[in-house]
Amino acid sequence: MNRTSLNIHSILFAILGLAGIPAALAADRVCELITPSEATAAVGAAIPAGVASPGESGDHLCRYVAARQGMVAITLAEDHGREKFEKAKAKIQSDPALTPENIPGLGDQAVFANISRSISELLVVKGDKSIAIALSGRTVDASKEALKELARKALSRM
Repeated sequence: MNRTSLNIHSILFAILGLAGIPAALAADRVCELITPSEATAAVGAAIPAGVASPGESGDHLCRYVAARQGMVAITLAEDHGREKFEKAKAKIQSDPALTPENIPGLGDQAVFANISRSISELLVVKGDKSIAIALSGRTVDASKEALKELARKALSRM
């Protein structure tokens, strides 16, 4: 690559970075945090590629679904992630039907909760970014271990 084309690439990169990534492209990026094979291992059934969509408040969501078998959903909060993590954690802790559990060794802080009989969630904050991963179709103990493994992989790709 010559110096002129290198400068053009640098300028385009700077412009795109300053202008922000279009919502659809940013939402697609969240699907790179967990691979279909990792989602398949977590659910215990074959899962195709994740489907990205914008989440609430500018967050990014990716769903991996195995019909009638289970699903994995990951939400990435890149803006105000720590604040969103604290709000979600407070909501879980204030619900008397839930028994949240702190999970050491994941990000800066992580909390696991069994949301219903068949849905579990793991919230993780690292710096000012946070992820929430939900898993359905497994027992509570199997879900907790699968969610911890998914979180480790997702955090390594953030």
